[in-house]
Amino acid sequence: MEQPQAIIFDLDGVIVDTEPIHKKAELQACREYGFEPPGAAWSAFKGVRERDIFVAVAKRAGAWPVDVDDLVRRKTDIYLRLIAAELPTVPGSVDFVRSVKDLVGRIGLATSTTRTIAEATLRNLGVRELFDDLVTGEDVRLGKPEPEIYQLACSRFGLKPPDCLVIEDSDNGIRAAAGAGCRVAGITTSFPRQVLAAAGAHLIVDSFPELREQLVRRRTGK
Repeated sequence: MEQPQAIIFDLDGVIVDTEPIHKKAELQACREYGFEPPGAAWSAFKGVRERDIFVAVAKRAGAWPVDVDDLVRRKTDIYLRLIAAELPTVPGSVDFVRSVKDLVGRIGLATSTTRTIAEATLRNLGVRELFDDLVTGEDVRLGKPEPEIYQLACSRFGLKPPDCLVIEDSDNGIRAAAGAGCRVAGITTSFPRQVLAAAGAHLIVDSFPELREQLVRRRTGK
């Protein structure tokens, strides 16, 4: 893998460990709207936009049609209240974000969540100003695993996809990034190595110190 000119981060499962908080907020929003999503429905939705999740679970629960925009707004309100009390991070992620610009120059975010949630999360971590650009699920027509979000992120940097390294934790996210033509580092915070490899990750790491070591080695040639 060549030294990247930019790194594009996913958010949930990469920088923050908030999938359980998302699930809690989504479940509460669904219950307030009078339906209970099937318990097994959530496993396939890591990396997927809130809008697409609510459409799928409402259909599976026999509650379709629902006002998806209202559900997303309610889920966002609940989620923001929850992270104000607790915002767990992936070990080493914040330090990596703060130091990696010395290696690559530019960093961005491409997340399936809403801009409100993405902005609030990065501000709460004290790293919003380090990101040169943010692309969210609201900026694209088709969410992950479709490649549109990463195609847009690369175009905003004025870079070709192979010049960008994406860090993802989910199979849906890796498929999106690889489908866009990006180089992809999969981190094993949510799925085992074999799932990340099958989705198309070019590099798989277990931690951010390991990824930093890989990047330093490629920069120095050692």
